[in-house]
Amino acid sequence: MTTVIENDFLKAKIKHDGAELCSLINKTTGKELIWQADPKVWRRHAPILFPFVGRMKDDQYTHEGKTYKMGQHGFARDRQFDVKSASAEKVLFTLTADEESLKIYPFAFELRVQYALEEKKLVIGYQVVNTDQKEILFSIGAHPGFNVPLNEGEHFNDHSLCFEQEEQLDRHMLAENGLFDGRVDMGYLSGKRHLTLNFDKFDEDALVFEDYQSAHVDLVNLKEKTALLRFHFKNFPYLGIWTKPKAHANYICIEPWFGIADYTSGNEELADKAGIQRLPEGHSFGCQYAVEIP
Repeated sequence: MTTVIENDFLKAKIKHDGAELCSLINKTTGKELIWQADPKVWRRHAPILFPFVGRMKDDQYTHEGKTYKMGQHGFARDRQFDVKSASAEKVLFTLTADEESLKIYPFAFELRVQYALEEKKLVIGYQVVNTDQKEILFSIGAHPGFNVPLNEGEHFNDHSLCFEQEEQLDRHMLAENGLFDGRVDMGYLSGKRHLTLNFDKFDEDALVFEDYQSAHVDLVNLKEKTALLRFHFKNFPYLGIWTKPKAHANYICIEPWFGIADYTSGNEELADKAGIQRLPEGHSFGCQYAVEIP
């Protein structure tokens, strides 16, 4: 089942399964902005990463003396969300803890995901509500994939991500098992704004950055010197850039995160996990990102 929201500029379609954005049409050009989940390459569009981001060491973690199994990026992307409210330009989805989730994540919560059209912008908001009687621990992140459209004679590397500001970024390297192994490529992006897209950049998985200054990046066609979209991610502490290694598929994921994968040297204790968020009883946590067309 899907819900559609629409205004004069954009038309968005969201699946109830995972509350996942599966289509975003620029109505001026008629072009689809979202990767259409080719199962031979990557079968998702824009999954929500909750209650954890990335892979955990041995696909498990420990909390209060008990060990729990957890797959990469958590379970929210594979759960059915309820529609709490909907209008022509806005829809609110909810996911709440249940008997199934408590077996692998021992916290009571409500996850609210809102999609709202604001002129030429789609704003996606996440809210985590602690409905437990204790502090809850979690991470959350976005994983939207965007088409990189190729005109005749163009290639993937004729496009770039242009940061709002010149950046000094170190790349935190992932091992083959999807965990951080402590390697850092210092000065990966040094005093520049443009990160040219090249398939070879992703041979060792995602580009992962922190400590950046920009609040948005533009997906740019370098030949035409035009922006295809602007991606807003202010206040997220981590940013991942990814396309499936060696697949040579024309899409790019721009992923703002509150949380990251485990380190190979980690102890599997949830409270010690890098980037973990702590939410007191009765409190809520909110963040948002947005996709804007020119």
